[in-house]
Amino acid sequence: IATDPPVLLMDEPFGAVDAQTRADLEDLVRSVWRRTGVTTVFVTHDIDEAVYLGQRVLVLSSPPTVVQEDLPVDLPGERDQLTTRSDPRFTELRAHLYAQIRRAKRGGGPVPPPPASLPGPGPDHHDRPQSGDGAAPPPLQTKGTVGRCSRLST
Repeated sequence: IATDPPVLLMDEPFGAVDAQTRADLEDLVRSVWRRTGVTTVFVTHDIDEAVYLGQRVLVLSSPPTVVQEDLPVDLPGERDQLTTRSDPRFTELRAHLYAQIRRAKRGGGPVPPPPASLPGPGPDHHDRPQSGDGAAPPPLQTKGTVGRCSRLST
């Protein structure tokens, strides 16, 4: 972050920490993203973490690997561990992603997306920080991985 990178790649950075530390680090990542606006690609196998951190979640298929779904996360931009994770929309998104992952493991096609159930702005709304020129920075992105595909490659 010190070199002001255009993209920050985080490949399962919280895999070896306890639950409380993980929650604190998730909040830190969102705070850094909101302050800097750096596009963040976050690789995780944790569905809750993907929904909590992301503005969108990419679900990969079983090999040959393709993006099975690009799911917008239409939760409010301001998030906290207790309120966000108890939100009915969080639960809907989590259940949908779980179904997608199970289907991907079996080699099936995508599951229809969950209906938007929150009033107000839809998936195109991004409550995110503004850069000095007034333009919104790139969104926080979360990449969920499935099956044997566990690394982002170039």
